[in-house]
Amino acid sequence: TLAMSIDDEYMMGDDLLIAPVVEDHVINREVFLPSGRWYDISNDSVVEGHITYGVNLSTVPIFVREGSAILRENNGIEVHLYLGSGRAKRTFYISSGNDDVKVDIEFDGRDIRMNPDRPVSVKFIVLHGFGSMTPTLNGNQVRIENGRISIE
Repeated sequence: TLAMSIDDEYMMGDDLLIAPVVEDHVINREVFLPSGRWYDISNDSVVEGHITYGVNLSTVPIFVREGSAILRENNGIEVHLYLGSGRAKRTFYISSGNDDVKVDIEFDGRDIRMNPDRPVSVKFIVLHGFGSMTPTLNGNQVRIENGRISIE
């Protein structure tokens, strides 16, 4: 199959595809995405299938599968939610000193459920693909600023 012959991009788990630039002087890179819709992490555009991506040696094309939730460190933990066509569920374990805190998150365009309500170290929920939708958080109205919900 085509997927088995690609040796210069890789998956990190089920939800991240990384397609590094491995040659000098390249201005375009072919990327073969698994089936489904993927978010370009650099600009939130949604792409599918085989694409040509403008690059240079400092570019690392990274794509996130729709319906994913990704943790990122930015002076505290941010939970990035990438809206898909249905309701998504994810579980994370966040280190808190000597303990790991289990965080369950379930979301769609209308509602985000997170348990516990305010996990340790999590500062923001960052919304991708939600557009003008204003989801509730654990059943409560929230204020969204620049695509982010503060949970401090």
